[in-house]
Amino acid sequence: MALLSLAGDRAPLRLLTVLGNLGSPWALAAFGLGLITTSRFRGAITATFMLLLASALYALPLVLGGYGLGPTTLQWAVVALLIGPVMGCCGAAVSGGRPRPPVLAVAAPATLLVAEAVFFLWERQVWLWNLQAEPYRLVDLGIALGFIGLALWLPFVLTQERGRLARIYALALGGGALASAGLLATYRLMLSGL
Repeated sequence: MALLSLAGDRAPLRLLTVLGNLGSPWALAAFGLGLITTSRFRGAITATFMLLLASALYALPLVLGGYGLGPTTLQWAVVALLIGPVMGCCGAAVSGGRPRPPVLAVAAPATLLVAEAVFFLWERQVWLWNLQAEPYRLVDLGIALGFIGLALWLPFVLTQERGRLARIYALALGGGALASAGLLATYRLMLSGL
């Protein structure tokens, strides 16, 4: 994850630049690590530790290069502390091929993907885009649509009981909309200097 974010800071490819600066890849890595752990507690601890380690690895070249610890470095540490325990625990709750994993655990990664896709499109003011004049925006659109597609696909893969999918999707879409509103409010506060 640290390498993706570092590449995003320096990559000439817009796809890497954008993905390297989003939280969803970090959260999905934490969820994936939770999937291979043996308990929810271990999933939470392991995922948090992994994300904190990735944050430190992200910061290391910046500090060694004389840039110091900037707000982006602290942002990744906050993501690690907030998202690591939740996503690691959810991944562990879904793992092991359980026929009825908890609905919230299945919905968690999809919720996060929906929230980031909505926030991303809103923050980039999708309604003002002119794709003919700004073809680079197709990468942004592709990333947002990819997140939505992944949000729809993951619950289908993570639960064997298809009758629960409607509830999982409702949670993911509703929770994602609420979470994106929270992200937008936080973003506006940060921009206003509070």
